[in-house]
Amino acid sequence: MKNFIALLAIVIFFSSCEKVIDVDLNSSDPQTVFEGNLAQGADTLWFTMSQTADYFGSDEPPLVSGATIDFTDADGQVLRAQAVGGGSYYVTGLDARTEANYSVKIDLEGQITEAQSYLPAQVPLDSISFEYQPPNDFVDASYLINVAFQDPGDQTNYYQIIVRINGNVEGDITVFDDRFNQGTYLEFPLFGYEIQAGDIVEVELRGIDENVYEYYLTLASILSQNGPPGIAPGNPTTNLKGDIQLGFFGTYSYSAIKDTAK
Repeated sequence: MKNFIALLAIVIFFSSCEKVIDVDLNSSDPQTVFEGNLAQGADTLWFTMSQTADYFGSDEPPLVSGATIDFTDADGQVLRAQAVGGGSYYVTGLDARTEANYSVKIDLEGQITEAQSYLPAQVPLDSISFEYQPPNDFVDASYLINVAFQDPGDQTNYYQIIVRINGNVEGDITVFDDRFNQGTYLEFPLFGYEIQAGDIVEVELRGIDENVYEYYLTLASILSQNGPPGIAPGNPTTNLKGDIQLGFFGTYSYSAIKDTAK
């Protein structure tokens, strides 16, 4: 366990050296943000488009309409997204199978942006368990979540963990890879959750591609920054290529286990 945690720390340290795109986040120079994330087995995919608001202000980000979005599925079929207002677009009638490439092309008033994502094979989550943590002078009694699964070992895998407690997504961004643990049975705790007896906990293990991994890794780093006052942070890396440089297009496979802490 100690070796796994140490190696994970090394991966995060070196990955954080990747180039981050810096964009001025101010009201005089708004930037378009595009997001779309396709789940394994989904028949519908939603996209959202907005613009950055003043980083130091309190206004809601403006929504973006009028874009043309073309989605290409695993068979090369091109589907045009339908706009429904509020910066939202969707395509339906999909068969989002694993081990396949998917792509999008966005045309916003002649500004072209493209992105591609590989939907990796599902890695089954083997088990989740709860470890009782007795109270002390600083914290109340709680439960620690432990997860376990077999890494396939035939290639580098990138993972994201989503935790839902009583139906609500909780915790920080958790991503990691298997570069130092390929083909091993991984068992490790998830820290930062306040689990009480009777809580219904669902842990979802997602398989993501390298570009999405880099996006979430740099986003997590940015969200944890405590820089000097008045300095806007940089922006996470993105797999978008073209005029839009904020956001991402991703795909993911997943498996999940739900249990009650007791």
